[in-house]
Formats: sequence, C-alpha cells, structure tokens
Amino acid sequence: MSSSDAEGASDASPSRRQKRWSGRLRTAGALLLLLAAAAGIDALGGRAEVWPVAAGLAAAVREQARRAGVSPATLFHLAFARVLAVLAGRDDVVFGTVLFGRMHGAAGADRVLGLFMNTLPVRVDTRSGDVTDAVAGMRSQLAGLLAHEHAPLALAQQASGVPPHAPLFTALFNFRHNTHRDIRPPTPGITEGLVRDDTNYPLSVGVTDTGDGFSLTIDAVPPGDPALV
Repeated sequence: MSSSDAEGASDASPSRRQKRWSGRLRTAGALLLLLAAAAGIDALGGRAEVWPVAAGLAAAVREQARRAGVSPATLFHLAFARVLAVLAGRDDVVFGTVLFGRMHGAAGADRVLGLFMNTLPVRVDTRSGDVTDAVAGMRSQLAGLLAHEHAPLALAQQASGVPPHAPLFTALFNFRHNTHRDIRPPTPGITEGLVRDDTNYPLSVGVTDTGDGFSLTIDAVPPGDPALV
C-alpha cells in the first residue's frame, strides 16, 4: 500500500472520499459501457454459466502473480478490464468490484453478524502498453479502495459527474475465496430450497479462488453470451 493509501486509511472522511472519486471518475460520463443496459434491458433475465480454469493456466496465473508481487485477484481484475474494453469498444472502462467490507473494521468485526459487502468503481485505461505498470496501477487502485470500502456508491456517482439517472457502470466483477474448508455440512432441520444469484448489472463476472484452482461464473443478459465473454 502506498503512503497516500495509508493516509486514506487513517482519514477516510466524506470530503476526502469526494475528492478521490472526483479525480478518478470526473470524465466517466463519456464511458458508455454496454449500451444495451442504458436501453432498459432487464438485467434479471441473464444466463449464468460456470467454467473451471484449466489447471495449467491456474498455476501460471499464481506464478505470474508471485513474480509481480501481487495477488491473483489483481491479475484477474486487470484481465477483466481488457475483456470489457473489447466488449465495449473503448480503451477507458469503468466497472464495479465487490468489497468484503470487513478489512478495516474495528476489533471483532469478523464476528459481527450481517452483510458488509459493498460495490465500488474501478477505472482502467487499457491503452497503456506496459504490463508491469498496468499491474502496479491495478494493485495500487485496489489497495486504495480498501480505505474506502464502506463509502456509499452514491458518493462516487455524485463525484463522477454522471447524471443520477444513468449508471456509473453496468458491469460487475467479484473475486472471492471459497476453499474446501469453507464447505460446511447441512444444518439439521434445515432444507435448501432454491438458490439464485441475481444482480442489476447486465454483465457480472465472478472468479472463485478454491485454493488450488479457479472457476469463472459469468452472468450475461442477452444478446450477451457468457461463452463469448
């Protein structure tokens, strides 16, 4: 984490947050990603598909992350930005990333009941041809988000200059950890009925880190095709 990120962690005030989002997102109004969303397509009509990442590729990702001194999450965020740039036909893209919401909580926050997850914007200019700089930039941006993980998305929307009725982003990325140790036996007396994951984003991509591999979950609203993504 850089010195500026550390400073943000110690003083994540509304005014500091407003300044941060304004500096990063002020021109985001020109970023018209996935125009189908703005046309009013129902994001709940998406089709989700799951693919395991090949073992060789998963090992290569972990090795490259180790060499770069970053987490696999950083590389996957950057890869998603590149994919989104192709889909949107733009070099400068904005998408939402899911934050756990407990990284900077008070002592015992890990034992508090309830959901603390939040979604905040990531902006990437894919025109940079230097992979090393792109990886370092993504690492710095994600580290900076941790200092503001409880900031309202509405605050970022206001600072961006994007009209309130228009979405700041229409694509969501979620990197999550789910190792085999997290799988718990069924609770006696409780039967699972129907489980369905929905978002209000036309494109949602999740990467699950199982500890020894990765899997991709892609939910896309037609005419979007999860297989093509």
